[in-house]
Amino acid sequence: MQTSLKATRGSTTSEDGTLMLFDFSNSDNQEAMLDSWFSMNDVVMGGSSTGALIAGNDEDQNVDNGNGDDKTQNEAKSFCAFKGVLSSAGNGGFSSIRSKEISTNLGGFEGVELGVVKGDGRIYKLSLVGPAS
Repeated sequence: MQTSLKATRGSTTSEDGTLMLFDFSNSDNQEAMLDSWFSMNDVVMGGSSTGALIAGNDEDQNVDNGNGDDKTQNEAKSFCAFKGVLSSAGNGGFSSIRSKEISTNLGGFEGVELGVVKGDGRIYKLSLVGPAS
């Protein structure tokens, strides 16, 4: 599985119908990936929350091989993660990351596919914004 964000045409399982928007699993591309995102935190209104997109490598992942005997995979997997600390001090309480504007025409695509998303039990929101009419 890839950590990614794809636009999809029709079936999300059809590889020929997808367009990779962000590939977080490519370690050769991590610096460029980080440069295409920025944080927007409550400091814009007097708060003190922090947040950022960070890159990492998951060196030793446990892999379920299907027979109950988990193996360790020694191949490094690159990823990006949203990390931050929320604070309600100073009328704050939010932290976010946003991508810089992409100029890819997504007309004709029917959905968005997120690959390998892990969470901490909180509710997160993904917002997609199109050009102003």
